[in-house]
Amino acid sequence: MSGDIKFVGCMALLTCLSLFIYLEMDGRKRLELFPGQFPISVEDDSIWGGASSSSLNIVDGTASINCEIRKSAYEWPYCAMGIDIASIKSAGVDLSEYEYIRLNIGGVGDTTNWFARLFIKSFGESNPSINTSFLHKYNGIEFNARNQVVDIPIDKLEVMNWWLINNRMPIEHSEPELDEVSVLQVATASQIKEGNYHFYIRQVELVGHHISKVTFVSILLLVWLIYGLYAIAYEIIINRRKIKQYQSRQEWLLNKNEALKEQNQIFADMAHRDPLTGFF
Repeated sequence: MSGDIKFVGCMALLTCLSLFIYLEMDGRKRLELFPGQFPISVEDDSIWGGASSSSLNIVDGTASINCEIRKSAYEWPYCAMGIDIASIKSAGVDLSEYEYIRLNIGGVGDTTNWFARLFIKSFGESNPSINTSFLHKYNGIEFNARNQVVDIPIDKLEVMNWWLINNRMPIEHSEPELDEVSVLQVATASQIKEGNYHFYIRQVELVGHHISKVTFVSILLLVWLIYGLYAIAYEIIINRRKIKQYQSRQEWLLNKNEALKEQNQIFADMAHRDPLTGFF
């Protein structure tokens, strides 16, 4: 029993050590994206009949956009700057292999609380087969961009409602698809005011683990499952051996008891027999 307790303790210690190494040690999978390495594009609501305008500048590897937001008949004014990462792979980059996106960005504008949106444009079987600017599936999130370095968890991304509505997509396509990402785009906030804005992107870093969390947890569970099955099988074998030993011992005792009974009967007969005549 003490040996089993020691072994379980060692298993628990190894599990905790594995978790620590997985979560804390610098063995992460990283993909660094610098604006100067990939095609950069800017866009604004003027392509939809809006009055906003934007221009792109790239200086020393930092891409920046000058944006002038103007109200118009178009209800959702915006400016956006995108990094085309499809050049890494023709089919796009699989972001599902990563844990979060680290944005090194900044900006100044007419508001102190500067919010922005991150759009992840992806291909996928669920995308409509029509030639529009919404051909890509828009996965995104709105965040506070006051800090220069922002970590955005991949699992917090959602499919944009306006993309679903404009393309009349059924509800089964409301889940993000991140296995074929072609463009990372940073855009102004959804409720932005009129004014001049300037924001930049220094670096985008995709950070994850070489082994996904699901795979890692599955491996740990599998190890404990194998140990559990082994422990159960071992206990069954040991108990069967004990039962056999008990049965053998019991059979030996029964045989011994029968032999003693026979011997006692002989002694009893001898005690009642007349040694001279041989009669009882």
